[in-house]
Amino acid sequence: MKVIGRKLISFAIDYVILSIIVGIFHFCATVFFLDKKTMSQGEIMLLCAVITVFFYTVYFPYKNNGQTFGEKVMKLRIYNKNGKERTCVQYFIRECLVKFVMGPLFIVFSVCYMVMGFIQNKGHFPDELPHDFLLKTEVKHIQYQEIA
Repeated sequence: MKVIGRKLISFAIDYVILSIIVGIFHFCATVFFLDKKTMSQGEIMLLCAVITVFFYTVYFPYKNNGQTFGEKVMKLRIYNKNGKERTCVQYFIRECLVKFVMGPLFIVFSVCYMVMGFIQNKGHFPDELPHDFLLKTEVKHIQYQEIA
């Protein structure tokens, strides 16, 4: 499977996991907001959802060899094109803002980008997605020994 397919599957894994977790927090917050006495617990649930998104998209990859859970499953690793380690800001922009917050828009934009690239390259899909181009990152398929 080409790296671009692995990227999209990795994104889908991360998006589904985060959507389920945030959905649970949102449901709990909704239940707490039904009663005025428990509104503060509802606010705590929403805060927990935000913290979870930050933890999953920034802290987890930062401490886990630069990989989200989906990237780990699909054996992908993101590198800076200049060879330096990625920063927390890059993790936040790439994993949180681009992939999770703008998830559906990200999918539509990426598919359009791939189709246009396929047409321009006369039958070959582009090797990188638009956010990799903008953030100057590249995604590589890694072998088991490189993960450690």
